[in-house]
Amino acid sequence: MSTRTLQNYLNTLPTEEAANLESVLALNNLTNLVKGEPGGGGVPTGFTVIAANDSSTEDKTGADVVCDGTADQVEINAQLSNGNVHLLKGTYNISDNVILPSNRILQGSGPESVITPAEGTMAGWTTYAVTTGTALQDYKSAVTTASHDINNKVQNITIRDLVIDGNRIETNNEPFSCLHMDAVRNMTASGLIIKNIPNSTGDARPFGIFISRCDGVVVEKCKVGDGGYDGISLRDRPINVVIKGCYVWGSSMTSSGAAIQMAPQLSTGDIDGEDEDTGIGYIAIVNNHLFNFESAGLIHHSGSRKTRFTIIANNFIVGLDGVQKSSCMHIQYPGEELLIANNYMRAQGDSADGTVAFKIWNGSSPNPNGINIVGNIIRAPHYPLRIEELRHAVISNNNLIGGFSGIYVMDETTSRLAITGNVIRSGSSNSAIRLHTLTHSLISGNVISCSNSDGRGILIEQGGSNMISNNVITDIQDTAPAAIELQVGADNSFVHGNLINPNTSIVDDGAGNTVNNNMGNI
Repeated sequence: MSTRTLQNYLNTLPTEEAANLESVLALNNLTNLVKGEPGGGGVPTGFTVIAANDSSTEDKTGADVVCDGTADQVEINAQLSNGNVHLLKGTYNISDNVILPSNRILQGSGPESVITPAEGTMAGWTTYAVTTGTALQDYKSAVTTASHDINNKVQNITIRDLVIDGNRIETNNEPFSCLHMDAVRNMTASGLIIKNIPNSTGDARPFGIFISRCDGVVVEKCKVGDGGYDGISLRDRPINVVIKGCYVWGSSMTSSGAAIQMAPQLSTGDIDGEDEDTGIGYIAIVNNHLFNFESAGLIHHSGSRKTRFTIIANNFIVGLDGVQKSSCMHIQYPGEELLIANNYMRAQGDSADGTVAFKIWNGSSPNPNGINIVGNIIRAPHYPLRIEELRHAVISNNNLIGGFSGIYVMDETTSRLAITGNVIRSGSSNSAIRLHTLTHSLISGNVISCSNSDGRGILIEQGGSNMISNNVITDIQDTAPAAIELQVGADNSFVHGNLINPNTSIVDDGAGNTVNNNMGNI
């Protein structure tokens, strides 16, 4: 007897008899199976049950609707217009968008419930317009929300426990998403598998999950990958978004895509009363596994806009071995109150100009506030952490392992950093901490080692008014230029209380520096 038939039978019994039977089922741990609650295999009440053309005979017999295997989105959309839908095990071949209206749940029966475009191209698919810059661009999706109007958002939508297979469909050089959450408030995507995303060709940018102009989105426990431009893409200033517990692999098949990309620069004008410069806000990207990407694990590339109030924490990010430009995290225009904490990042490429695990760059954006990079393990063949044009940031308690420099500040405007409590290991002729220009900053309490015969512990090339104190600088070779070196132009700094190798030195070629109470007894 199918679970649906058993549930129907329970509904026909007098209340007392039904309660007695449910008690027996509960003793045998079968209540969840019948009621379709989490952990069970049944269908909750209030759902229209749809079977695929290739579903089992039993499932077809118990279903409310049976698809014929051609343009199955017609049957699915018809039922979604009336209420919640449960897809039984089988393959649902679509030739246009599955559309999610407000106050709906679309759920499958797990990895054997598959929505997939039919073989061929998307030439006849319905397109819908999404703002990109000052223009509208046509998009197509396997599954999409019903509204693409930010002044008339859909809301309260859940999609869960099914597969969206992009089938490598030919996109006709047009943007495509396996799942597009656009102009929606309060939506959850859970337990999805999204695979065979079409590859990028020309200007086409296929996405696994595309989140745009949304407020209140949760993406959890999803597996996304195998093709596409971005695995998960946040664009057009979504706010209040959580991405957690997802596995995203091999998703950036071009040089500028990413496993997860935040790019809020596309739309213009007000969104829900927010001004144009708001960018992305209130984002949490936590507990994800980003693996084998070609370009980057996580990119924030916001143009002139910025993130606000963002947490990126507890993620495992490993680049594709042997790919030159594969970095783990690239943050541009970080904005305000950004916490990057307890992530593991490992870049494995080998670029001629240096492979970077984590790059953070503020560009010409206004000064950011509240940037905290704390407790991460970062490893790269060349530069674990590269910083450009950053101000007002804390870099603390990280473990940085690099062939060149553990921390490399490579521009002339970075200032007001606190670089404290880090463990930094470098094995090259560069320096464990190399600062092209740095001003008004604290470098304190770090444990630094540099094993190359030409390496330094700390090198400041230019800048001034810095405090360099209480660092432990070890494993510096006797032939190395210095444990700490302040070159011509590195002026008016205080170098105090550092422990260094006894046979190495502190070189001060700057002006107005105070160097005292440093001890060579390691």
